[in-house]
Amino acid sequence: MLNTWNWPSDESAKAKAAEGALDREMQYLQYLATAITLRIKQLKQEGGPTVARAERLTTHLDQAEAAPLYRLSQAGQQAPATRRLVEALAALSFIPGGIDALGLHCQASRDPAVTMLCISFM
Repeated sequence: MLNTWNWPSDESAKAKAAEGALDREMQYLQYLATAITLRIKQLKQEGGPTVARAERLTTHLDQAEAAPLYRLSQAGQQAPATRRLVEALAALSFIPGGIDALGLHCQASRDPAVTMLCISFM
């Protein structure tokens, strides 16, 4: 009898791994959107961020954009970096017109305050 079992090729294994990484990145972006939205609400209750705070936090955003998103999403290892990123994007969302970063548009004056940007490959 002929064995017709189809073993996964290296290419399909790589594709599944890439798909898993993409799922983790999407989950991380959803987490960021939620955390930033909550921080924006807190800042609104406090009267908004000061200019000095926003200037100080921009360095956190520069550091985050230099790191690959998959590294930021690793559980437990990047919690301080994620907190700084959330704080920076929430503060900068008060800039007129908001801010686009890491696939998110953050604008405190809109509802919802954080939206995910869509990219089409067509």
